[in-house]
Amino acid sequence: MSASTNSTHSGVYQGFEDMLEFFNLSRKQCPKGVRIKRNRGTIQLDITNDPETGGRKQRGCNCQFTSEGIRRAVDKAWLVHKSLEGQFQSVSEWLDWYKAAILDESKTPLENDLITYRQVFKEMEDDYFNGVHKNTKRKRSRDIASDNRSFTRCFLDVFDKVKDWDSYVTWEGRV
Repeated sequence: MSASTNSTHSGVYQGFEDMLEFFNLSRKQCPKGVRIKRNRGTIQLDITNDPETGGRKQRGCNCQFTSEGIRRAVDKAWLVHKSLEGQFQSVSEWLDWYKAAILDESKTPLENDLITYRQVFKEMEDDYFNGVHKNTKRKRSRDIASDNRSFTRCFLDVFDKVKDWDSYVTWEGRV
């Protein structure tokens, strides 16, 4: 096998050694003063003249140790290098920019998408009664006693095992 088919440039991932070789080649593409550094499964930016400390500091860049993550980290290193050339008037401005542009942290608050057991059970009940009977294909109704008994038999036995219907759903299997 020739050396050219075993390199990272062949387009085929062949192992950790290839990823490490690609990382070391990519480090040489970083600007002076901002380098990329491997830290476990992530990549950090090693800033020689950090605005906050005035010295060397390693900062996260929200990139994983993958080929795509390495490329993104090099791009972010160039963005940081350009930002250190006097673009910002204060350290707090630079830190806000770093959080938004490099760490991809948005200022919008997270939406509360947690749901309670009561909401889950209500949605299941609505889906059941909006559906059709599997054998006769007739629409289910809350007015028909047979449909109510079927719902009770199938679902309420499970629902009764939950003690607090107003608690948020957990994925550990405990209530």
